Amino acid sequence: MSEIKDQIKALNEDYQKALKMNDNASYSQLSINIADAEANIREYIQGITKNEIQTIVNKLRNNEQLTKFEIDYIRLWLVSDAEHYIQAENDFENWQNESKRLMDQINALQNSDLNFVEASKLRALLLDLTRTASDINFYLQQKERVEKFNESTKELDSEESELLINLLTSKMKSPNF
Repeated sequence: MSEIKDQIKALNEDYQKALKMNDNASYSQLSINIADAEANIREYIQGITKNEIQTIVNKLRNNEQLTKFEIDYIRLWLVSDAEHYIQAENDFENWQNESKRLMDQINALQNSDLNFVEASKLRALLLDLTRTASDINFYLQQKERVEKFNESTKELDSEESELLINLLTSKMKSPNF
């Protein structure tokens, strides 16, 4: 736990540096450190709940019914990141508005002769739309992960149980899953 606290402290320092420097290199390093912190936290969560997950895997192998509490442990391992992301994200509507604005500008250029200045502007709009569409796509992927998990765990049949066994045991065996 102290390692995570130290990592968050270091992230705050990197973040302040990025704000101060306002350059690509600082934000690039910050991104790398954020990804490392996320991986460490994932491993921390898996480490402190591994015994409970092993018990759940054994129950699934024995075709035993899982409690809501046990389903919540599985949720923690498989989709809690997506659930928390969806709850925390507050730009989805802005991204949709931005994509409409960009498409309106792209469409306005559609009937022009596209000289090099307009072609350059179109290229920039497309690059911006790519980024915006990626943000929308990521949000919707996370939302769909949660919805699929909720649907598949309402009533576990043997196929869904086997899938959960495979996913959970893979996560237990691999430090980078």
